[in-house]
Amino acid sequence: MSYNQKNKNISKKQNTKPGSVNHAFKPSIPSKVNNKNTIYLAIAVLILTFISYVPCLSFDFTNLDDQYYIINNPDIKGFSFKNLKLIFTNYYVGHYQPIAMLTYALDFKLMGLNPFIYHFTSFLFHLVNTLLVFIFFKKLSSNNYVATIVAVLFGIHTLHIESVAWVSERKDVSYAFFYILALITYLDYKKKKSIKLYLITIFIFILSCMSKAMAVSFSVTIIAIDYLLDKRINLKSLKDKIPFLVISLIFGILAIYSQRSEGAGLFIKNVSGVYTPFDRFLMANYSFFFYIEKLIYPFNLSVLHPYPYKINNTLPAIYKLAPVLNVILIGLVIWSLKLGKKVMFGFMFFFFNIAQMLQIISIGSVIASERYTYISALGLFFIVGEGVREVIENPKYKKYKVMVVALSLATVFSLSFLSYKHIFVWKNSENLWTEMIKTYPKNELPFFNRAVYYFDKKQTDLAFKDFCTAIENNPNYVEAISARADIYLQRHDNNSALKDLSKLIQIKQNDYNSYLRRGNVYREMGQNKLAKDDFMVIVKNVPGNYSGYMNLAIQNCIEGNTNEAINNFNKAQELSPNSPEIYSNRANMYAMLKDYDKAIHDYNKALQINPNISNSYLNRGLLKLEFKKFDEALIDFKKVIDIEPNNAAAYIKISMIYKEKGDKNEALNYAMKAKALGIVIEDSYLTNLR
Repeated sequence: MSYNQKNKNISKKQNTKPGSVNHAFKPSIPSKVNNKNTIYLAIAVLILTFISYVPCLSFDFTNLDDQYYIINNPDIKGFSFKNLKLIFTNYYVGHYQPIAMLTYALDFKLMGLNPFIYHFTSFLFHLVNTLLVFIFFKKLSSNNYVATIVAVLFGIHTLHIESVAWVSERKDVSYAFFYILALITYLDYKKKKSIKLYLITIFIFILSCMSKAMAVSFSVTIIAIDYLLDKRINLKSLKDKIPFLVISLIFGILAIYSQRSEGAGLFIKNVSGVYTPFDRFLMANYSFFFYIEKLIYPFNLSVLHPYPYKINNTLPAIYKLAPVLNVILIGLVIWSLKLGKKVMFGFMFFFFNIAQMLQIISIGSVIASERYTYISALGLFFIVGEGVREVIENPKYKKYKVMVVALSLATVFSLSFLSYKHIFVWKNSENLWTEMIKTYPKNELPFFNRAVYYFDKKQTDLAFKDFCTAIENNPNYVEAISARADIYLQRHDNNSALKDLSKLIQIKQNDYNSYLRRGNVYREMGQNKLAKDDFMVIVKNVPGNYSGYMNLAIQNCIEGNTNEAINNFNKAQELSPNSPEIYSNRANMYAMLKDYDKAIHDYNKALQINPNISNSYLNRGLLKLEFKKFDEALIDFKKVIDIEPNNAAAYIKISMIYKEKGDKNEALNYAMKAKALGIVIEDSYLTNLR
């Protein structure tokens, strides 16, 4: 008979008459002290969580989806009916997450695109979630030790950094907020049998699903809670789970459609061509083992954990070992039933919340992601908490109490320090991808994404080096080859650019954009026949592509085929009547043919559609200069400078106009600016202006 059982038996026999002393129950004063201790412990957990994660408030955005969710997303930049409708009806980066998107809209309303507010909101969510975890496990276990250990591990664990420090993962911290809150109200409903609490739980659960589809696991997690609370699991006990299961099914189907909208179907097809069903079984086992291993040993972390390379058409040995390790683990969990239900409950909680992300059916481009442990890890943390509680409270383990407490404190503070150190990986895109390179140096993705970061920062040499490494790791990496071709073109290395563009066409023969780019390179190199051949391929295979006709028209002009050029320009205009580049290029042709009225008309039309085409202002100004319309030409050339402050050609033309108008001071001023920008000006011209 256990100590608690003995205590219960004694309490039944004790005298409960007024004035008698009942030692089976604690007096009210210690209860208040216990409440104070609970509050102090919760505050301590929050303080440690704050210290571990607070550096994220100074971090920048990253180029991992932040541009799609926030920076370039017009839907979050207002609370109009139109914006709200879009938020609740659109998928974003393959996810349906209107609640998370609303939080972005609120952040934008408060501070625009200042990264601080987005990090602050995610950080605040995490702190509140940590408090909710404490409350939930306090209610579930009625024990401060368990609540504290689970909450502190949740709050400071290094694997949770991704969910908090990555702004695009707002859906994680927001769905967790509603998920844990719903667990709390569910416990209260089971205790009080209140229909009101039941309906509140359903409503909060729906909000969780509207933040992230991973919330669908709630419907089976509450079955595990019933199991722990000694509730019988039968058809009758499952009746109140039916609404949750139906809601889970609806949002699960919605998640599948949203993934397909982002091209997941094509990815799954490609994966199926590489990995057999047995391979996917091994990878699912590896993923399951991976999450447990990383929760225990949070090192060699990465923003992405890509699919493994097959060597000699087989997966690495660890993938074959994973099922064996998992069988041993499950065997130990089943054996633990001799000691009670708590280990089984913790395992069920973990499994139910991680199972949907084990890539049994491929739904993403990675085999595992650290953020998927944000909720699921609570199950394993509960097992740890109950283990520590058992050692501390059970007299049988008294001699181990000091050692376990010391080890627990050492683990918590070490984990806090590790998280504080690791969180700086998310400071910017460079840190993020550099860290992944350390873990996966032979993978192309981190090199490509770091190259994109360097390219955006105008660090072209560093970008070029990373693009080259990405191509070395994957010779058919289309995006990297295309980006490197752009750098070659910037460097006027047309021969190297041609090699890359031809490689792209070789990899994907229907890549008509590469034909277009290669045709323009051929044109620049004076290889007009090859240029025309590329444009003809586009016109022949994509008759609705206006760029093919427009560039073919330009090629016709170069070859002197004026009638063909006009026909092709007109065809391009029919296909895309609001493309300013068509009018601008056709205007250039009319100017060359000295048909000035039509040229002016097309320049006007181009600028009407897009008033920021500097080249059209420049060319229209040159035409007006031909007709001595100095004031009108001056307006056009100054507009060029407004758009392109370093356009030397505009400065020298303005100087010439002021000279013609007799304003030598202004003429000299603009001439000197043109000279500073590289225009060669005769000394006699400048002397005449002084």
